[in-house]
Amino acid sequence: MTDVYIRVYGTEELHSAYSMTPLNKAKIWIEAALNDTPLTPHVTAVSQFEIPAPQEAESGRFYASSPCGGAEQAWDHLANWWYDYVACKIGNSDCDVLITNSDSQAGRCVNDVAAVAEGGPQLPNLPDDTTKIFGYDDKGPYDSMQTVLHEVGHAFLHGGADGFNEHNVGKGIPGSDGYHRSPFYNADVAKRGGTNECGESLNEISYGKWALTYSDCCGSKMRD
Repeated sequence: MTDVYIRVYGTEELHSAYSMTPLNKAKIWIEAALNDTPLTPHVTAVSQFEIPAPQEAESGRFYASSPCGGAEQAWDHLANWWYDYVACKIGNSDCDVLITNSDSQAGRCVNDVAAVAEGGPQLPNLPDDTTKIFGYDDKGPYDSMQTVLHEVGHAFLHGGADGFNEHNVGKGIPGSDGYHRSPFYNADVAKRGGTNECGESLNEISYGKWALTYSDCCGSKMRD
C-alpha cells in the first residue's frame, strides 16, 4: 500500500456561500473511493486557506497576475493558474484539489498534482454514508462528486502517449437496479461495444447513473 496525501481547498466564493461543508463532503467521498484501491489516502479539508480564484469556471480565457508574481497574463484554464498558485504559495502535496462555486461539472488536472473541480454548490447535498455509491448524474451532487473523483484519479494514473488511456479504465459496477459507470468510464468505447484497458466489456453499463468508487481496473493502473 502506498500512502498518498491529498488536500481539498475551496474558492473564497465557495467558502462564503457554504463554509466548509463542500470540502468536508469531498474529503469523506475521496477517502471512501481511494480506500478501494492499492493506495492509502490521507485527505485534509483545508480551512485556513480560502483561495482567491480569478473565476469559478474551470475553462474560459481570463486575465490575472501570476500567483508567483509578475505582470498580468492570459490564462485558458483555471487549473493552470491553480497549479502556479499551489507551487508558489503553498507547496505541492500528492494532489491539491480546488473546488469552485460553479454549479457545473467541468474539471481538469495539471501535471498530476493540481486539480480543479466545479460543482461545489451540489456537494453539501451528498449523504455522509458512503455505502450509497450510486446516484443520478444530471447536474446533481453525484455527478459533481464524480468530477472530483475523476480529477483526483488523474493525479495517480500515469498513462499518456506511451502508456494506457487514462480515460478508459472505468467499468460497469453492479447495483440494485443495474450497472452503473465508475469514474474514467469511456462512453465512446462503450458505444462501440468495446473494452476498457483491462479487457473488460463496457457494453452492459446503464448510462444514467454514476458509481462513486473507482473500478478494479482503475485501481490496478494507479501508482504503487
